[in-house]
Amino acid sequence: MSCNCMSTTLPPRVIASRLRNLLLLVGAVVFSTTFALAQEPEKKETPAAKPAPELVVVIEGQVTDAVGSGQKDVVITLYAKKRDDTRGSKLAEAKTNQYGDFELKLIRRVDGDVIVVFEKPKHKKPVREITLSKEGVIPFVAETLEGDVLLVGHVVSATGDKPVAGADVSLDTAYRERSATTDAKGAFEFKDVAPGRATIVVEAKGFGRQQQRLAATEDAGNVAITLKPERVVHIAIMDDAGDPVSGATVEVLDRPRNDMRAAVTNKEGLATISGLHFDAKMLLVRLTHEDHVSAFDFAERIDLPKDRHDSDHQLSMNRAGKIRAKVIDAETGKPIYGARVMTGDSASDDTPRDWTNESGIADITGVAPGGMVTTVHASGYAPTLSIVVVKVGETVDEEFELEIASVIKGRVEDDRGNPIPGVEIVATQWRGFDTLGLRAMTNAKGEFIIENAPDDEFQVSVRAPKAMPSAQSLQASASEIVLELKLSVLRAMAKQAGEVNQPRIGDPAPAITLTTIAGKKINLSQLRGKVVVLDFWATWCAPCVEALPQLIAINEKFKNRKDFMILGISRDFDESDLRSFLKSNPGVSWPQVVGDDSGSEELAKELGVTGIPAIFIIGTNGKIAATDLHDSQLEARLKIFLKSQE
Repeated sequence: MSCNCMSTTLPPRVIASRLRNLLLLVGAVVFSTTFALAQEPEKKETPAAKPAPELVVVIEGQVTDAVGSGQKDVVITLYAKKRDDTRGSKLAEAKTNQYGDFELKLIRRVDGDVIVVFEKPKHKKPVREITLSKEGVIPFVAETLEGDVLLVGHVVSATGDKPVAGADVSLDTAYRERSATTDAKGAFEFKDVAPGRATIVVEAKGFGRQQQRLAATEDAGNVAITLKPERVVHIAIMDDAGDPVSGATVEVLDRPRNDMRAAVTNKEGLATISGLHFDAKMLLVRLTHEDHVSAFDFAERIDLPKDRHDSDHQLSMNRAGKIRAKVIDAETGKPIYGARVMTGDSASDDTPRDWTNESGIADITGVAPGGMVTTVHASGYAPTLSIVVVKVGETVDEEFELEIASVIKGRVEDDRGNPIPGVEIVATQWRGFDTLGLRAMTNAKGEFIIENAPDDEFQVSVRAPKAMPSAQSLQASASEIVLELKLSVLRAMAKQAGEVNQPRIGDPAPAITLTTIAGKKINLSQLRGKVVVLDFWATWCAPCVEALPQLIAINEKFKNRKDFMILGISRDFDESDLRSFLKSNPGVSWPQVVGDDSGSEELAKELGVTGIPAIFIIGTNGKIAATDLHDSQLEARLKIFLKSQE
């Protein structure tokens, strides 16, 4: 069998050539693939972001100055403590806020001893060792910063610029007063002075008292104080019969320099006051003596000569008499203890007065001769009034019988019959004199109660916020009193007259110095760093007294904070009423201001207080932060201002 197919066998040379070409092709493909992969960026998986660790508070606290004002921008650093009691690694750092508060935070709680360092320029750097615990108890650190300023100066005489050795130098930095004595070169120094304002007062024998104010102790440099020769004033006191008055207290005031000095007259009625400033041109004088008619203000004036610094002056005092008052219950004839017997034709703290003892006896000295208006008040009794004739050098015995008091209830309405809350009812005019001294305040329903009222007609002044006062008559025999105020008209009149100040939030607090019943002076402008609650109130004001439990609770909650204080501004007529109330209510423990000479009236006028209760808040920046607060508003605002943590 034959086949016509062609042979498919290739020569070995051709097979070898084709195999070589195939290998070259495969190599090229592998190379190009590898090169391409090399040009692409390597793709890596991005791990999920871890959350930042939550910091925990390990130490909290507050930094204040010596008067309790919070210190801002104090740097607090936390260090580990080594075995040799030295600082180890830095663990945390914080800075105080405007209230002086701070918190130190770590990633986790630790236990053991640590070191805390407080730093602020011009201040000392206190160091505290604290023991931390993992139990979760956060220690509270209260630190007081002291100044680290060195204040130096020198005192010289105005005549010849000679140094004055042995001069007494006092430094008042608002919260601390210190003293020093100049050396032989007239130099003095004070260490550890706080930065800020200060007053230097220098006194030396033969020289007038010199006062110098410093705007900033840290920038004062070497303080130069020049003393001028003293003024010496001799004051002779004679009575209206021409006889010398022995034992009289003579107080003089150099008002431009706020320099007050006192002396007591000798047997010849002479008092000598030295150390007055050479440049003084006039002195105000107050004279007091229990057997003479005394002054309660600086009513006398003496002008000083220009050509010499030693001068003689003569003043007179009128002789007085005494009233011995016996106060009894008209029904039982028993003596009444604690009744106030006051002389004068107006209710004022500047008139002779006394309070009855257990026998119902009150001795009033220094009463001016002639017919003297004498008013008696006692709780639960109707007041009474009598004209007592007083003779020079004699004691007049007078008996007063008190009847049970009347109680007057009423309400105040507007011209549409709507009740008006917060209206002040003031009763002073009575039997032709302003000695009644009764007050009341309407509640939320416009109702008021006047206790201890007289049994005859008397006048009241009705005062509503933003309204002109309205005078009306009341009679104790009336069963119910309705007083009407046309507020729409009165408000327009008040606005037109511009008699009422209306402070706005953000206004600076009045720069008024107040004197508390404890004798402490408080200047509102120097309370920066504190949140101050001003409470205008009175013991006779029922809504005010009703609000006291809330204030007591607030005071208990915040009183340990050095950046908080409450200041009571009492509108009571008599300081004794306030003191008696505070004694019976120890929870009202904050400072109280009362009386014409305390600055309370001036403050009320500046803040536009026309009715009580009235509560204001002054912020740490010294500006008014809130006005006309009531009930829960007060605590809510305080929580914001104090950043309180509940």
